[in-house]
Amino acid sequence: MADCFELYLQPLEIRLDIKSTETLLGAIQRNGYWMRQACRNGVCELCQGRLLDGVVELRNGQVVAASSPDSSQLICCCTAYPRTNIRLEVATVLGPNELPVQEVSGQIVAVTAVSNNVKQVRIKLPAGKPIRFYAGQYLLIQNLSEEDSAFSIASAPLNNRELELHIGAAPESSSYQALASKLTVGELLKLKLPFGVATVNRLKTYDRLVLIAAGTGFSQIKSVMESLINDKDSRPVSVYWGARTAAGLYLNDYITELAKQRENLTYIPVVSEDPGWSGALGLVHQKVLADLPSFENTGVLCSGSPPMVYTVLDDFVAAGMEASQMYSDVFEYAPRGS
Repeated sequence: MADCFELYLQPLEIRLDIKSTETLLGAIQRNGYWMRQACRNGVCELCQGRLLDGVVELRNGQVVAASSPDSSQLICCCTAYPRTNIRLEVATVLGPNELPVQEVSGQIVAVTAVSNNVKQVRIKLPAGKPIRFYAGQYLLIQNLSEEDSAFSIASAPLNNRELELHIGAAPESSSYQALASKLTVGELLKLKLPFGVATVNRLKTYDRLVLIAAGTGFSQIKSVMESLINDKDSRPVSVYWGARTAAGLYLNDYITELAKQRENLTYIPVVSEDPGWSGALGLVHQKVLADLPSFENTGVLCSGSPPMVYTVLDDFVAAGMEASQMYSDVFEYAPRGS
């Protein structure tokens, strides 16, 4: 048996060396690339790829071969070892330094209380230092406490030097306490960005998009939604925003009016614990399941807490969605088993 083979990734046209003793996922990561993964034992199926050519041996000893593209099949990269040169189709690999991470000081130019516990903060970046990011990415606010604080960028990347954040009150957090005193116009914040792979780019191959947010997770969804609008993307987009009470839908009027102006944008607010609410009641992802006839050709972006995101993933997979159709930053910063 050869000790080393070639791993050819499509459609990225990347050629990597891979050892017979390492998994496809291990080789991808060793070579400096990133791929969605969580359980690393073939259960979550987030790291699936389509075997177009070659032979692999799975961790359980099963040998899987693809004699031609027509007979290709899905395999989990975390459990597959090469036994020949491999040609693999993957849609979720991010190249090293695809967008450079930069550190910059931004000045707060506006702070608006959009609810009792959420502030909409606008930050101006310095001139002469362009910062690129993809809709759906996040940034870190540095030097607040022992750990940096992560916030989704709520604005689309429109090259206007201004970023928007939605900052929810978290009195139990030491970093929030340090940040709260700085949320005033004119204050400088040290930022590091961009981060995150659950971006608008990951949704390009789907015919229909479902964007799901819980609480201030709406900030990430807002960035993606506004980017799609700016790019004049004509695909059907359904935005579901869940909150405990109606007050938690802090930009409800904004997105309601936006949806009225665009035929391909549907907005469904869902409230779980407000008997006075006249709209949809219950858990936001259950409303999605009730509305969606199937997950065929549908890309799902979900933004919320890890328990919420994994509940959505499990219930959607049980309802027929492929795990690889759903994207979330949670899969990166809070993988199962960590």
